[in-house]
Amino acid sequence: MKIPEFISHSYDDTFHFGFSWGQKCKGGEVFLLAGELGSGKTVFTKGFAKGLGLDELIISPTFNIVNEYSGPLKLFHFDLYRLSSCDELFDIGFEDYRSVDSVCILEWGDKCQDAFEPPVVFIQFSHLSMNQRRIEVFL
Repeated sequence: MKIPEFISHSYDDTFHFGFSWGQKCKGGEVFLLAGELGSGKTVFTKGFAKGLGLDELIISPTFNIVNEYSGPLKLFHFDLYRLSSCDELFDIGFEDYRSVDSVCILEWGDKCQDAFEPPVVFIQFSHLSMNQRRIEVFL
């Protein structure tokens, strides 16, 4: 199910959109983020983390594959850009990260979209202009 798209006009808009999603989390959720470089995936995740109550500096885990942040709920932030297949994600024990006391966000999640059973939230980020982004959410 697609919910109405959100048009972000700035970094702050994207951050606050992520913040609102982070505030809603109860634990156990998986978010797959898709979109080209610079489309807002990491900015969304920074806001999301703040919404979860985390005050840590959030950076893209491109070279680590996953960064872990502790708070009221743990946040596991994955970057699948460097993976050649979904098997690699499961080889590092992805299922061990998914629990009721954590939330998983996977940038470049479209690479493994078919490997996840619902419920999963899929969010597509698209450039509209230098500052504008279209953000589409599928539940």
